[in-house]
Amino acid sequence: MVNCPTCSESFAVPHPLTPRVYGRPASQSQLRCLAAHGNLTDYNYSEGEALDLIGCSKRSKAKPNYELADQRRELIWEIETRSTNKEIAKLAEKLAIGGISEENASYLKEDIEMYKDRLEEIAEEREEWKEDAKADKQEAKERIREFQEELSPHGEWTKHIKKPTQTQIKGCLEALDRNHPDWEMTNGTEPLVATLIATFPELKKKGAPTATNQSAGCLVLITAIVLVVYFMGSAIA
Repeated sequence: MVNCPTCSESFAVPHPLTPRVYGRPASQSQLRCLAAHGNLTDYNYSEGEALDLIGCSKRSKAKPNYELADQRRELIWEIETRSTNKEIAKLAEKLAIGGISEENASYLKEDIEMYKDRLEEIAEEREEWKEDAKADKQEAKERIREFQEELSPHGEWTKHIKKPTQTQIKGCLEALDRNHPDWEMTNGTEPLVATLIATFPELKKKGAPTATNQSAGCLVLITAIVLVVYFMGSAIA
């Protein structure tokens, strides 16, 4: 058992020196999520191990950093690519020198092919990783567009708020997600509406009815304060 660095919960990941029972390997999307939470130590996770860690991170409500994860992942791949190429060059040099038995030469050739296969795997992993990152960005953009449509003059919140820009929605969503990860599931769209109005008073319509969801009141108040500080800091910077 190992303690999660995020929330100290124990999970069943074998000791690095203990051979792992593999089964289905973790997907690139799962590995990307682990890296975003700072839990990626190598790439040999099984799907079950990855899901255990991801669940642990989500329960801790820690905000993932996918940008940092991508940077770290690319750096690891670059280092591994360079070291793999060096190993291939060393083995090829031994073969070129000669004076070794046919059996040893065969082993060297097998090792060279193994390292070449690894280079191909890295290239495939990088491509999958880019596709996952692209899909995440597209999903985030689609989410913003959906909220903007919901808050448009034809949406159900037309009596409360003028149509916000995508930039305004993006900033509020980031702050809400960062400080209250479950806000949308527990309170629907109301916290976003109230936060937009609190942060951008010009969006509030005259004579707009007040919010009726009391359970969202405390959440909205806290979030509004956080956002005011957030945007004031951005404006000063």
